[in-house]
Amino acid sequence: MIAMAWYHFEILGITIQVVIFGAFALALLFIMAFKDNQRSERLGSVVHLVLTFAMIWMVATMPLMMSGETTDNVAHAHHVHAMVPQWTVVGTWSIAALSCLSTLWFFRDIKKSIKNVSSSLCHGIMGIGMSLMLITMIH
Repeated sequence: MIAMAWYHFEILGITIQVVIFGAFALALLFIMAFKDNQRSERLGSVVHLVLTFAMIWMVATMPLMMSGETTDNVAHAHHVHAMVPQWTVVGTWSIAALSCLSTLWFFRDIKKSIKNVSSSLCHGIMGIGMSLMLITMIH
């Protein structure tokens, strides 16, 4: 994340993050395909995939969504924001909604099993954070 914020490594930082999160997603898919899991474990893996894809989407589309925004003139900022392709806005809203749903899954786990409270709470907060960050990119 730090490398992405530093302008000299912007493309390198984005590429590295997409590759790392993509490898994580492929590992999750591999585990889901070849490991004999219970239904609830598979659903948990799907929820992790949703949040991983949300992270990939955020990293990959942030330069497009945030490019050209200025703070010196509100009218100009709205004009620049209007140039963002509609597919990125629709995709971002959709993924933000899926991230919110994933939060509900993890909070359901807290109620269901007291032994995984810290893990489920951490993942639930991560889902909320992803949703808020994606919505922030739109506005």
